[in-house]
Amino acid sequence: MSRSRRLWLPVVGLAASFHAASACAEIVLGHTRAVYHTENRDITLALSNTARGPRLVQAWIDRGDPQAGPGQAEAPFTVVPPVLRIEGGKSTALRIAWVPQEQALPVHQESVFWVNVLSVGPQAQHAQAGSVSFAFRTRIKLFVRPPGLPGKVEEAPAALQWRLPDPGRAELEVYNPTAYHVTLSRLSLMTDSAYTAADPPMVGPGQVLRIPLSGAALKAKGTARLSFSSIDDHGATQHHRLDL
Repeated sequence: MSRSRRLWLPVVGLAASFHAASACAEIVLGHTRAVYHTENRDITLALSNTARGPRLVQAWIDRGDPQAGPGQAEAPFTVVPPVLRIEGGKSTALRIAWVPQEQALPVHQESVFWVNVLSVGPQAQHAQAGSVSFAFRTRIKLFVRPPGLPGKVEEAPAALQWRLPDPGRAELEVYNPTAYHVTLSRLSLMTDSAYTAADPPMVGPGQVLRIPLSGAALKAKGTARLSFSSIDDHGATQHHRLDL
């Protein structure tokens, strides 16, 4: 899950300034990621307003560009309602539906999109033109999973294939042979020294990535021990170890 701050709400139409500390815990999503099985008609995403007062919320789905607002996202999904008001202390749900006639998605592998939820405080809802207001956006991954994919999603992290492409460089190469995305959250390599990756990536189906590691060039020969963590469908962290 990622959080960013930008005001798109056309009903507000204001320049935006942001105050993450007060807004970040007000609109809470029921999950840190969503999974859409294409044989289902739709899925729901729970939203709760933990603030004392009402909040205005806008939701949309993009293809992975955090700068894409609701008018530029062009993802083959509808979100109902796209704009809503949630009273303080109340909960509701968004309905997300895939529109297959807008775009055919791969049937042999998982696809990934992003759900955006932008919350606006009462200052923005009632402010005048030219004033400054506050907004906060949360983004979570939306995995679109067609039926009949080979293997099991929970086995995908262990199926990743790792290697040291150049013994003289602090760099790892990973190949994902599965039909599922694997979200990495932590990675370290132990040889003569300890090496870590500051921001491990998500590895898509069939993708080969090179991950830079902190530290000097790798000098030791022999076995290197790799430890990494991945995030499952429920947002839980799974830990893995192997020797290279």
